[in-house]
Amino acid sequence: MHYRELLLFLFKKLEHERSVNAVFHLLKGKKSAQTLQDAYLFQIENFYGIDRKLKKSTFDVYVRELTEKRLVRVENDQAIVTKQGNQILRGRSFQSYYQIKGHKYHQIDREFKQGLILLIQTVSMLIHGENKFIPIVDQSYIQSRVREVLRDYSMQFDKIAEQLYGELHTVLSTIDEHLATVLLKQCSGYARVGMSEQQIAVEENRNKEDLHLQTVAAIHNILDTISEQPEKYTLLTRLILKKTNRLTVSAQETFNFYQAGHTLEEIASIRQLKISTIQDHFVEIATHKKVFNIYSFISEQDLNEIQEAIQNTSTRKLKPIKEQLREEIDYFHIRLAIANMNDDKE
Repeated sequence: MHYRELLLFLFKKLEHERSVNAVFHLLKGKKSAQTLQDAYLFQIENFYGIDRKLKKSTFDVYVRELTEKRLVRVENDQAIVTKQGNQILRGRSFQSYYQIKGHKYHQIDREFKQGLILLIQTVSMLIHGENKFIPIVDQSYIQSRVREVLRDYSMQFDKIAEQLYGELHTVLSTIDEHLATVLLKQCSGYARVGMSEQQIAVEENRNKEDLHLQTVAAIHNILDTISEQPEKYTLLTRLILKKTNRLTVSAQETFNFYQAGHTLEEIASIRQLKISTIQDHFVEIATHKKVFNIYSFISEQDLNEIQEAIQNTSTRKLKPIKEQLREEIDYFHIRLAIANMNDDKE
């Protein structure tokens, strides 16, 4: 997939519903209630936070290219996919593209990659007797994690090198060969300097953003595999940093009041916020928290009716779902039901 095709797909998913910049916020992983809820509402959570370094100027260039090629047109700050754009999208599956899972790994993928390439560099240098070298990663907490791994193996570099090679060889054999190659080209070691995504892009005559997508896909594939079989990848598993809370700060505060026994109305009064704002928080909570009891706000019968309407309409857009339901079932109930469908909760 090319980056511009991904943007085209995302614009289609948000067509007539959200602004052009909503896609930018999604890719950047903006931690706002609106962006987080939209990711799940429109079933594009796989792409949440996959390009945290994306510059607005770069994004705008891609939007301009899509409009110049007449693949989208921008009306009232919304991107509308044209007939030509729809022809490009027809028959293509983007949701499962290389098994990217931004919603699941956006908090840990970059740090895991940095830990991996630093461990590879360090072990490679040390087994060749090079004790003094410039680390390819300068973040102190990543360096500390790698030092912890080395200490856990009693600084037995040959043993670490053998296990690292074995685990890497095994896990890379499970993913697309080109993805594995893109990742390995970025690794440095003894008498070897890794390439940047930009350098690989130039070598392959591709855009840097295309290479970034492939790097992210490679890391997500690896994380998927080692998370499912941690006992098989004990060394690589050590490089996974603990995920932080997925909730926004404000939603977490609402959740704390809820766990203390307060109702939605009481929380709104205590926090001096609108009822609609607290409802947004509970939709976010329903998306991410296993311990949240959705039946505090919706009956089982209403939940079943909403789920049936979602199946009948084959959409998660609120208006067509609402048209299938009784008047007393409101948009808050529908949003809760959709949020509850997320299987990846903490």
